[in-house]
Amino acid sequence: MSFGPHVLSRRILTVAIVLPLFLAGLFWLPQPFWGAAMLVVVLLACIEWATLAALDARGRIAFTVLVACACVAFAFLQPSGGALLLAAAMMFWLAVVPFWLRRARRVDSAALAVAGAVVLVSAWYSAYLLQETAARLLALLGVVWVADTAAYFVGRPFGRRKLAPAISPGKTWEGVGRGIAAVGVY
Repeated sequence: MSFGPHVLSRRILTVAIVLPLFLAGLFWLPQPFWGAAMLVVVLLACIEWATLAALDARGRIAFTVLVACACVAFAFLQPSGGALLLAAAMMFWLAVVPFWLRRARRVDSAALAVAGAVVLVSAWYSAYLLQETAARLLALLGVVWVADTAAYFVGRPFGRRKLAPAISPGKTWEGVGRGIAAVGVY
């Protein structure tokens, strides 16, 4: 994939269109409508994740339906069920992902689908809950945006040492360092 000026233009155009809609929903939608809007985003992410997991057509539909039902269920189970979901997501990121990265082998479709369900449902649930304190969600997203933007602008011209070439060939250790520094300033 090429990372020329057209990619940056597309990113800026996307932000110019999506960010105002996101902010309006974040601050003005009642929580059930916010949850529904974020569910649409997660369902779109299901399509991408199902492709990543190499699921067949039936698997893609089943995966998407499972994620949608889980999101709705956790909306009704909060906070008791939500704590378990967030603990599972934390364990996934702290234990499973490093193990997979160390192994450096291909992960089968079923494991990727389970991982996708944990990641997408917990992301939806977090956005759903944090809308109650919209400023906190915005501050948290600001950390991600600042880190990503700094890593992009430093990693592109100065990045030499690849971070995880098999997963994301454009990411570099130099970009990570500048992303961390920018978040420190933020």
